[in-house]
Amino acid sequence: MLKIVSELKRKNSDLKEAEIEGILHILNSHDSLSNNELIRLTGIPKNILKVFKSSFAAYLYDDDTDTIQLNSKGKQLLQKENPRPYKWTLLNFAEPGLLDLSQRFRQDYEQLSKREFDQFYATPQSSVSKAMLLDEKGIIEEKSIALIGDDDLVSLLLFNLNARPILVSVFEIDPALIGYINGVKNTNLVKYQNLNVVCYDARKVFDRQNIRRYDAVLIDPPYTVSGIKLFLYRSLQLLKGFDTFEGKYIFLNFGAGLRNPEKETKIQSIINAAGLVIEDKINKYTSYTGAETIGSSSSIYVLKTTPFTNASDQVLNNKIYTYEKTELEKFPYVDHIVIKVQDVPQKIITSKTALQLAFGRFCNKHSLKVVDTKITKFKKQGYSFTYILANSNLTIHTWPELNALHIVLVTCSPVHNKERLGQNISKLLNTSNLEVNFVE
Repeated sequence: MLKIVSELKRKNSDLKEAEIEGILHILNSHDSLSNNELIRLTGIPKNILKVFKSSFAAYLYDDDTDTIQLNSKGKQLLQKENPRPYKWTLLNFAEPGLLDLSQRFRQDYEQLSKREFDQFYATPQSSVSKAMLLDEKGIIEEKSIALIGDDDLVSLLLFNLNARPILVSVFEIDPALIGYINGVKNTNLVKYQNLNVVCYDARKVFDRQNIRRYDAVLIDPPYTVSGIKLFLYRSLQLLKGFDTFEGKYIFLNFGAGLRNPEKETKIQSIINAAGLVIEDKINKYTSYTGAETIGSSSSIYVLKTTPFTNASDQVLNNKIYTYEKTELEKFPYVDHIVIKVQDVPQKIITSKTALQLAFGRFCNKHSLKVVDTKITKFKKQGYSFTYILANSNLTIHTWPELNALHIVLVTCSPVHNKERLGQNISKLLNTSNLEVNFVE
């Protein structure tokens, strides 16, 4: 590892060593860059880039502009060290003809992105990559495809591949985008005859003729929990019957930034609750103009339905856009864990002292700070223990006659050493018969 990379790593804990070397390679390869250009090249959020620049300030020109440029000391250092490049995303497609077309579409459509719809336009290259990913998955030829929102004009690119869809429907809320896509369609009705554009707000129900009609759905929802839940549910409404193991596809774009892993965890929980399989997840797949707080990029989740996919209605919040700042988005991260334990020895399960000792040690092992305790004894010798924690609560109920107990742990921050919960309970209660379930 380069010495300068090791030094920078100590001040940039959010970045991997390989990413730091990759940034140095980019700086060494360009005379100057703007902050936003470097964000788009790397997918690194602006707050993390700010820390990096501060830690590398001795090797950069010190000015008040938006430019990042090596000074003579920095040029000398990096020419000597010759840092290696870093592959910021694991997959991207190169198709010059399609890229030229995508660039023309973006140049022709000169509307500013609308923040009331959480719009950020993807780069032309990212639009091409979205279209070609569907082709690589084999779900364009003779397939029906829906897009809930099409800021990136991917629908038009799908008709310029070798594979030919039988239907592409765009469900779009923005009148300007609807007008532009229809305008392109009208200039070449032969090529785009199977393109259907519908004025649609995802907070409203679909018309019946659109339900269960499509093989795949593309979504780039608002980056709120309620927005993703709603768009996923609408996608499941659009997909054809998924009661076979062949499965139908949802392509979900989502970006959180490096310092928001709890958002990624919530999204995975939503996906799991819907009974969808994450067939692929490609980090930093889509690059945007703007959205610097999430590194001007989002990951793409390739989701596949199963016979166990749950398309039933959920509790949905109509406040789906980030500007609305809903209380749901402020709701803290929650770990909700249920543990069922059997075959607990009588000398432990009938003893208040033994149980207190066991769960005191349990709290210490998992950094659970107890601020209050309530113990209730029942006529049949059973106990209920309630621990009020600094970050939520822990409850235990015992059934001595069954040598069993039930544990519920709810915390508003990730549980320390979560992977050892079962192992620790097993040792403390002297039993190997237990079941750990993660509810959220």
